[in-house]
Amino acid sequence: MLKSPKRLPARYNRRVQTNTRDLVRKRHGRQRQYAKQRWIRGARRLRDRWIKGWMVAVRFSPWIALGMALVFAGVAIFSPLFQVREIRVIRSDRRVDVEQVQQSLSPLFGEHLLFLTQKNVLPLLESPVPDLRKATVDKCYPSTLVLRLELQPVVALLEIVDPTGTVSPAVTGTGSDALGDYLTSDGMYVTYPPALVQTGTGTAVVRIVDWGVRPEPWKHLLDISVLERVAQAEQMLRTQFGETINQRAVYLRSREFHLQTSKHSLWFDMRSPLAQQIERYRLFLQSAGAAAATRYVDLRLHDRIVYR
Repeated sequence: MLKSPKRLPARYNRRVQTNTRDLVRKRHGRQRQYAKQRWIRGARRLRDRWIKGWMVAVRFSPWIALGMALVFAGVAIFSPLFQVREIRVIRSDRRVDVEQVQQSLSPLFGEHLLFLTQKNVLPLLESPVPDLRKATVDKCYPSTLVLRLELQPVVALLEIVDPTGTVSPAVTGTGSDALGDYLTSDGMYVTYPPALVQTGTGTAVVRIVDWGVRPEPWKHLLDISVLERVAQAEQMLRTQFGETINQRAVYLRSREFHLQTSKHSLWFDMRSPLAQQIERYRLFLQSAGAAAATRYVDLRLHDRIVYR
């Protein structure tokens, strides 16, 4: 049986001669030199293996690229990582109810984000945002859907006149219960709390008269052409005659509108060219004078001007 090694007792230690020390030093230096050469040979072998591996990779690179593409495609299609788990709504107007919009978009949760398009999102916005003007759908991978919503701007306050002649106020209620009747730029009748309507919009007051069925909110009330014609008539009266319009009334069934100035009311229709009706008003001012009419000037007839 072998015994465990032990240090040699000091009495058996011999003094190292100079020649022995030189011999050990010489051999130890050679071992260092050999070690350096071994490192150089190892580096050369590693370089050769790298060059051979690179040549093989270049040779089979099309297959490698195809395999990686298939792997990424499989992960993108079948991985739950790309399912919708968050929906962000960025609104340009305070009228947008973010919570209601997110509730209407709840069916999109769990859907694959890669395959979602505007065709999947827009139908879900018709109910919570009926006066939507533009919706931009962005994707923030891996699982976030970002919506930017823009509403139709409000252009006027509405006063609905009943057949009995009673004028409904444009804003009903007070405080947090206040609700205003507004008209958007595309002719839709909408109702919002006045606090949600942006400052500077809804300053013009438009009266709705001669309606067959009482207008309902979130329905298109006027054509864009009517709004454009009213705005054009106001501009021409202001620039050519210096008139200030105090009130606007639109008659739905008869397709005409009345503009109330500080002196009298001017009656226009949608059939005759607006330039001809403005020219009739010019002729009335030149022939009879503005003081001749105290109530209205009817500019709809092509062969005569009726005033009272």
